[in-house]
Amino acid sequence: MSYYKMEKHIKKYIMAELHNYEENKRMLQLFNTEKNDITTRSVLIAVNKIRSIERALDQFSDQEKEDIKKIFFKGHSQVYAEINDGISKDMYYHLKDKMIYLTAVEYGQI
Repeated sequence: MSYYKMEKHIKKYIMAELHNYEENKRMLQLFNTEKNDITTRSVLIAVNKIRSIERALDQFSDQEKEDIKKIFFKGHSQVYAEINDGISKDMYYHLKDKMIYLTAVEYGQI
């Protein structure tokens, strides 16, 4: 049973944002190194998203952070994570749901 309930459209939005986290960080680094056609508004949005996700990540232990990075930022499926990373099915879904929930709270969606 999940204690991290939310509306389906919010969950989908937050999952997409978590999967785009690394791309947002790359975009910000690109902006800092060379002035491209990235607007200041885009940079501010990316910075806000990155900080919100990092605040949510800070609420986990170091081992949980590593597991979350494998789930969201490296895209490991539940079966792959269980076989290769040693993350149980229950832990996989617990960490996934908790990270989505905490990020939604940081985004102000809940």
